[in-house]
Amino acid sequence: MKRLAILDDYLHLALRSADWSVLEGQCRIDVIDRKLEGPDEAAAVLAPYHILCHLRERTPMPRALLERLPNLEFMTVTGKAHRTLDLRAATERGIVVSHVSSAVHGSNATPELAWGLILATARHIAYEDRSVREGAWQRTAGMLLDGKTLGLLGLGRVRQACPRRAVPRSGTGFAAPPERAAPPHRSRTVQDLNPRS
Repeated sequence: MKRLAILDDYLHLALRSADWSVLEGQCRIDVIDRKLEGPDEAAAVLAPYHILCHLRERTPMPRALLERLPNLEFMTVTGKAHRTLDLRAATERGIVVSHVSSAVHGSNATPELAWGLILATARHIAYEDRSVREGAWQRTAGMLLDGKTLGLLGLGRVRQACPRRAVPRSGTGFAAPPERAAPPHRSRTVQDLNPRS
C-alpha cells in the first residue's frame, strides 16, 4: 500500500478540508504536524513515503533531500509555487509535481493578511495587547490611515487586490512600475513612490 504524508499541517486542517475517503484502501495517510528540523530529519521521516502533500512551501525540497527519498513518486503543493522545491531534480528522478490553487480564495488570502499587518502596525495592536495583558493601559497613539497613501512596489495579481481593499477608504493608491498599474491607481516611479507612501 502506498504511503502519503501531509506535511506541515500545524493547525490540523488538511483532513477536514478535503474528502480523503477516496484514497481508503489505496494509501495510508499520515499527518506531520511539526516542522522537520533540517534535511537529515526530513530524509529520515519522509523516506518511506510515496506521496507528499505540501501545505504551501514550508518544507524545503532541495536536490540533496530528494535524492534521499527513494520511494517518492508524487508531490502536490497548495498554492501556485514552491520556491524551495528543486523542480528539475524532481523531474530527473521521475517525481510528478502538481500544484493546486484556488483562483478565488488563494488570491484573497495574501492581501487580507497584508491589510491585517498594515492595520496592526499602524495601530500598534500587538504591543498594546501585551500592554493590557501586563496590567497597563494604552501606551501609544497609533496612526490613522484615512487619507494616507498606499505605495506598492510592483503590481502583480496579488498586489492588485490590496488597493481594492484600501483606496475606497479615501486614500490614494500608487503603484510602480507604471506599466503594471491599472486604474484607479496612479503610476509613479520607485523613486517617487517611497517618500509618498
